[in-house]
Amino acid sequence: MLIECVRNDGFEDQLTANSAYQVKGLGENSYLIENDREDQRWYGRQHFAIKIDD
Repeated sequence: MLIECVRNDGFEDQLTANSAYQVKGLGENSYLIENDREDQRWYGRQHFAIKIDD
């Protein structure tokens, strides 16, 4: 699943707004992704929207 960052508040050094990320794992309220630093981290779902291909 691809998700798009819609809010990078507090994570400006790790996530880029309007960029897509591949989900590596699903938590109850979070996604595990590889961030811009190439680290795998958990982020709250409020930072993302599910990306739907056009």
